Amino acid sequence: MFKLHKNKLKRIYAEDEYCFVTVKTFGNQRIFKDKGKAEIFMGALRFLEKRGDFVLAAGVLLFDHFHLLLLPEKKNISQIMHDLKSYTAQKINEIKRRQIILNSNRRRGLEASPMVDDNLNNNRRGIPASPSPVLFDVNKNICRHKGEAGSLAYGDWVKKYGLNINLPPVWQKSFYYHIIASDCDFDNHFDYILYNPLKHGYIAELEDWPYLFGDF
Repeated sequence: MFKLHKNKLKRIYAEDEYCFVTVKTFGNQRIFKDKGKAEIFMGALRFLEKRGDFVLAAGVLLFDHFHLLLLPEKKNISQIMHDLKSYTAQKINEIKRRQIILNSNRRRGLEASPMVDDNLNNNRRGIPASPSPVLFDVNKNICRHKGEAGSLAYGDWVKKYGLNINLPPVWQKSFYYHIIASDCDFDNHFDYILYNPLKHGYIAELEDWPYLFGDF
């Protein structure tokens, strides 16, 4: 069994060497059981690879962690992990905040709250939000802005008033890495990634897992 080394927040510089990296969600939250959040991760990974930050040999996303086998190019491992984790955390927390607002309104029995759903969808399409006298009161924080607040789409509302919503971190601060030492070492880690969904009992056949990356 290969040995993993914990980063402990120090900078990792590995040029011209493939690295095996493991990152876990904070508190082992099963965040990526949600398809939408998994697609955020997949899109971010593809973007960074296309930008030229690294060459991805293989990767797998599971519900509470991911493994990557990659060759750093424009950026080092620490920079790559920072960009990947910070972007995905930002987008995932935005989804959580939207849902908290909607759930808060529904718990208060505000029939107007479905209009917020319409406002969010319209905002994505560039359509102005419909007026709706919704009262926001999130997680018992004082975020009350009657009348005008309900007429704002989510992004405009956050920009104007902010959101005092304490959310748990998406990712653990550190990550685990292993610098590939040989062709045999590479093959072992490649196979480990390939069979990881089977190992965790997520699927019965490899082709059933949608979050595998690489040329298998």
